[in-house]
Amino acid sequence: MTYRAAIIGCGCMAHGHAHAFQQAGIPIVGGADISQASLDKWRKDFGDETKLYTDMYTMLAEQKPDLVSVVTPEQAHCEAVVAAAEAGAKGIICEKPLAMNLAETNLMIETCKRAGTVFTVSHQRTYSPQYAAARKLIQSGAIGKVLSCVAISKYQCMMTDACHTIHMMLDLLGWPTPTHLIGNVDGNSDYCYFGHRAEEGGTAFIAFEGSLFSHFTWGRAASNPDVRMFNAWDDTMMDYQYLAVYGETGHIEVSGDYYPSARPLGDRWLVRETHGAESKVIPVSWENHRGDITMEIEDVIAAIETGKAHPLDAMTHGKTIMEIMIGIYESSRRRGVVHFPVTVQDNPFLAMVEAGVFPK
Repeated sequence: MTYRAAIIGCGCMAHGHAHAFQQAGIPIVGGADISQASLDKWRKDFGDETKLYTDMYTMLAEQKPDLVSVVTPEQAHCEAVVAAAEAGAKGIICEKPLAMNLAETNLMIETCKRAGTVFTVSHQRTYSPQYAAARKLIQSGAIGKVLSCVAISKYQCMMTDACHTIHMMLDLLGWPTPTHLIGNVDGNSDYCYFGHRAEEGGTAFIAFEGSLFSHFTWGRAASNPDVRMFNAWDDTMMDYQYLAVYGETGHIEVSGDYYPSARPLGDRWLVRETHGAESKVIPVSWENHRGDITMEIEDVIAAIETGKAHPLDAMTHGKTIMEIMIGIYESSRRRGVVHFPVTVQDNPFLAMVEAGVFPK
């Protein structure tokens, strides 16, 4: 089959999606953004081959793309995904987080199910060689039965950034079913990110079926020396996030993000396996790696053509991530344990801001 792609939201991250479509050999026939400045920059960077629009509905109706990347700010994800699915898109690649609340998440999922659309959330790090190497080790039984995980993100806003860390935590643990959690957030500032109020950090304990548990910390609580809960954070070694998975016989650590094109590896290790007092660095190779988002798009096509489950399926894995994030906010709001499935439909953090619990 041949495919034609379109992008809704033509800002900075959209350029990464565009390059991925190009690498996968898929023409981009349409782009939509309410910002004329973003469209002008797109035209400068990619030329005149893509038809550009300030209205996504017109673009979807005229171009009828098979694949759509939704790369808007998260507040606009729901409308764009619903529009693309109803316009007949076979596959939708949505940037993270899926939505701002579970009501939007459920609407997006229901619409894509009705339309028969393959729907993914772009937690593309699952394809990065260091995370893939760690996952392979854990699945091979290198540390025995998995017991727990420590997951750290240095970035403040869980919804927009630290959601990647929640995804990788679940991915390395083998996607266990969460049962309950307790968490708290630090929203005591007027910090805004991508057009909405956001917390500056927080921490949560999450329990899963099978006696698994995880400690997740992000933002100031992770990396600020004055208030952090994880004293081992090291900016010279760790980048974006750090994860450690503990088993009966040892543990596997991943020091975070790394891209060879950005800087040399030097003395830094990316994956480390430890048994007792003995540790060894696991070699990681980027040979033949086609790029994270490129591989995500190729798996979307495989899912369309074969029915194969996508590793970044928004309807299952994506919803679980949303439930954990909303559950942490709800735990902070009610000051207590939250059980799964999470049923609150609003965004508890934003509700607390509106109620004056945190500053506007």
